Amino acid sequence: MKKFLTLFLLIFSVLVFGQDMTREQRQKINKTFNQAQFYLETDEIDHAQKWLNATRNLTDFEATDTMSCYINSLQSELFYYTGLYEFGKTQAQKSINAAVKINDSLLIADAYFFKAINELNSKTTNAPSKVCNNPKDIVRKNRG
Repeated sequence: MKKFLTLFLLIFSVLVFGQDMTREQRQKINKTFNQAQFYLETDEIDHAQKWLNATRNLTDFEATDTMSCYINSLQSELFYYTGLYEFGKTQAQKSINAAVKINDSLLIADAYFFKAINELNSKTTNAPSKVCNNPKDIVRKNRG
């Protein structure tokens, strides 16, 4: 009976301790993600990326939950502000896929928004290079 009680208390304490770790882990994830959002809002992109990387390190890459949608959307937004539009579209698509799996229409809309602005800017920045390869040609044509 004494062994059974000891075993029961041991298992119970492991379960309780495991739940506390999960709560602490979630608090760390929320804190790092909020820091990333704060630095993005203050236009400190490098710091925002650092905190988003910290958030990614605390989460499971394979998980399909709201946090993975938030992380991918924020990463897409960071790529947008740094001019890496193709990477932004890829991250937005990851967010779309995760949001569809969890069936959250607000997250789906958010992800499509970031995909659209990255797509729009990707086409805009590529357009001038297709029209004119040499900037001196523009000056010659304007001087007539």
